[in-house]
Amino acid sequence: MNIPHYDALTGSALAKPYSSFHYFFPSERPANIRALDRAIGLDPEAMKAAASLHSLAEAQTAIQTAEYTAAIKAGDERKKTLAAENLIFNPLCLFTAALEANAKLPPRFQVQPATCLFLANDINLTAPLKEVQRGKVEPKNKGGFRVLIDPGLILRTAGITVQRLLTPYVKLRSWQYTRKGTHSAIKAIRATIEQSLKGAEPLLHAARLDIASFFPSHDDEWLIHDLPLPKELAEHAVIGRHFEVKVEETAAAKNIIASYDLSFEHLNDLARQGLPQGLAPSSLIAMMTISRLKWPAMPGVAMFNLADDFFLLAQTEPDLSKAIAKLQEAVEALPDGQFDLRVKQFGPLSKDIDFLGHTFRIAEGSLRVSPAYDSWSGIMARLMKLEEAIYGKTGKPMAKGTADAVELAARYVAMLDGWRAAHSACDDLDTRWAGEFIAQMHENLAALGVTLPQAKAAYKPWMAYKHINS
Repeated sequence: MNIPHYDALTGSALAKPYSSFHYFFPSERPANIRALDRAIGLDPEAMKAAASLHSLAEAQTAIQTAEYTAAIKAGDERKKTLAAENLIFNPLCLFTAALEANAKLPPRFQVQPATCLFLANDINLTAPLKEVQRGKVEPKNKGGFRVLIDPGLILRTAGITVQRLLTPYVKLRSWQYTRKGTHSAIKAIRATIEQSLKGAEPLLHAARLDIASFFPSHDDEWLIHDLPLPKELAEHAVIGRHFEVKVEETAAAKNIIASYDLSFEHLNDLARQGLPQGLAPSSLIAMMTISRLKWPAMPGVAMFNLADDFFLLAQTEPDLSKAIAKLQEAVEALPDGQFDLRVKQFGPLSKDIDFLGHTFRIAEGSLRVSPAYDSWSGIMARLMKLEEAIYGKTGKPMAKGTADAVELAARYVAMLDGWRAAHSACDDLDTRWAGEFIAQMHENLAALGVTLPQAKAAYKPWMAYKHINS
């Protein structure tokens, strides 16, 4: 691909890289983002330039995004290519991507807007990214583990750019709920079951299935050649093989290594396979993969999907068995990798069937929905961990500065509110399942000297329940 350069002040193509606007940047690029931020983040001229370009960058990004989407709808390849090149290479568009990426990082990793502006002028998304990615190991509730990438600023910036380019191509099926979210999926399942219970042929049987190692099982060559992206961009910003990953040597990671006879080098390799887990574009591409599923509608059967998880409803056990077999065949036939769909639960809804952190049960002709035990115990463990920071091991509130108290309060409230929102389709949620958590929240706020409105006003994206469970 011919890589153009742009003047960050005007968005015009340049014969030489960037412009004289580059004057305040260091002649030698510091070794990492933190060093870069110390070098230029608070430079008065850099701060002034970042502030003056913010509105222009947002306007330019909006124009190029609209032109790109319109060109795809119109089938105009020339205009699409021009708009795509602006989104990939124009520092104004990359500046807004870097700012958005920066806002989603925890405070200890965030940088100044001027540093985001430098990255917008410095980054090349069609070459290996100059950043070491943090790897995290997470044990699964039912056994096994996953290795995630917790992306840094550069990779997040690349991810937002990839999302801008892919979003117009995403055409979801009626049974896909990944973009709509867990709450919408659970509401739809509930409505489907309850409606069926009013008729002569109710849906009384269910199965939960998921695709084993779904993200790593994507084929690299398919991702590079078949995604509607420049091949160089897919090579360096989508698949993991060029990422430099360093898995954190946490207690969980060491336990996994000991239990499975692995090494940190092996974990680093696992983090780079296929679609790396933890990246925003990976979720979007996964939706595109599932949307290619050849699933025929079956009488007496309903299907729901979120990410790599599937939920089947059927009137009879034979119907359910037939639907499972057809779905497994369809998943195996997906052209994007080698996928294995496994049954996790199967049976009548007179017994508990779990899906997406919820438990479904039919008793005396009525459906009851409650938080799954793993979800309930999981949020309790996370909230108790936060309480250790509030009370320590003494059980008495520890002295906190105002900023620390507000942050702890905001984290607690954001986590609990997010969990309640995710499970709002459950019966008796606040009176039965979350009642104790809510009472403890008010006790913790009083101990910290922070009001509920103050805590909510201090929310940050990285505190959200959906973020910590992504």
